[in-house]
Amino acid sequence: MSGAIARRWNGTVMRADLDAWVGAFRDRVLPQMRGIDGWRGVSFLSEREGDPCRVSVTTMWKDEAALRKFSGDSLTMAVVPDFMAPFFVEYDAEATLHTELLVETKQ
Repeated sequence: MSGAIARRWNGTVMRADLDAWVGAFRDRVLPQMRGIDGWRGVSFLSEREGDPCRVSVTTMWKDEAALRKFSGDSLTMAVVPDFMAPFFVEYDAEATLHTELLVETKQ
């Protein structure tokens, strides 16, 4: 199977901090990711209920070589820059890797 690699990581954020967390990612992390050859995209999800709420970040990569440019030698170790860490009540130390099987979207 040769689908893209999805890297999924989870954390917990106070609901009042969600917009600031997404904004910090968009302004400070996303520009770096866009510059990595083989980066395919990112998706943020938050639970609809609860405070604090669990969040999931899924990044998409062409292959392991592209992912390694982001994560370093450990493809699953959490990548949390110092300026992002204060947003989290807690977060997973590792991400999980998945193979993309099907994507369908409607614009």
